[in-house]
Amino acid sequence: MISLCVIAKNESRHIAAMLLSVRELVSEMIVVDTGSEDCTPLIARDHGARVIESPWSNDFSAARNRSLGEARYPWILVLDADEELAQQSIGEIRSLIAGEARAYSLDRYHYCNSFDFVGSVELPVEHCARARGAASYFVTHDVRLFPNNPRVRYTGAVHESVEDSLWPAGYRTSRSQAVIHHFGPLSGDEHAAKKGEQYVALAREKVSANPLDWRTWRHLGVELQNRGRNEEAVQALQRSVNLYPSYAATWRQLAISLCVLGSYKEGLEAFARVFELDASCVVTWNALGVVFMQLGRLADAEHCFSTILQHDPNNRVAQKNFDMVRAQRSRVG
Repeated sequence: MISLCVIAKNESRHIAAMLLSVRELVSEMIVVDTGSEDCTPLIARDHGARVIESPWSNDFSAARNRSLGEARYPWILVLDADEELAQQSIGEIRSLIAGEARAYSLDRYHYCNSFDFVGSVELPVEHCARARGAASYFVTHDVRLFPNNPRVRYTGAVHESVEDSLWPAGYRTSRSQAVIHHFGPLSGDEHAAKKGEQYVALAREKVSANPLDWRTWRHLGVELQNRGRNEEAVQALQRSVNLYPSYAATWRQLAISLCVLGSYKEGLEAFARVFELDASCVVTWNALGVVFMQLGRLADAEHCFSTILQHDPNNRVAQKNFDMVRAQRSRVG
């Protein structure tokens, strides 16, 4: 019922664990290899994947769409080679595909060995990712499960997304409870660092080709932010909001980088702009709550996390942060 679709290049360190994590769920595993110089294709074949050799064209969407075009089953599950599907999510996904044909976002837990990301949460000591060097995590919600339909395709050479094609194809999107573990952000992985710089280079090419497109500046800013280059990120994100001041997510990323740099006054002003545009975003409330924790404004931080929990009582990140704030407030007295 499900085709796993993956793109990979030089992922010999990760790809076996990824394929093993979904082997009992999917009906086929498709790996589009974009020019590996290591044994990624061999490992993928040894684990039952069908490997498609496809030259790299500086376009992530083209590679993604090649994998979708090879899929033979009614549902698509997309993973990256440095991710693993949580085993407790297999039953959840089976239930989803037995119902209405729609797209589903999955929670992606990004594991890091630092607390540089404003929305990061400390990992429990007993968490399995500790053995891989992780100290913290943050969560995003990304569409990774959707019907196999030729009208559903990725767009964007970098920061590729399938979302823009879902609505025209007639599919609504819902959030699932399924979880993906993403180990790529752990520093010390030379390949991950090279991949990150590749993303930055592609984003710079897009800016050069389309200097008046606010999206290109936003993509560049996010990639620089992901690399910890927050001063450069602020410049790019500021260009983006100057060109198009009505996109809340850009203001949020700008606020985060400003706060990481210690420019809290400007960062809080940027957060205020976010809420003027979109007061419902969970990621914004969580990021602002973490900033308030850093500033010692514990009552304000508690308000942020409780606001999330009022609407999403199962939000594990907000609950963790809420408990941390409550514990700090009790110690302060």
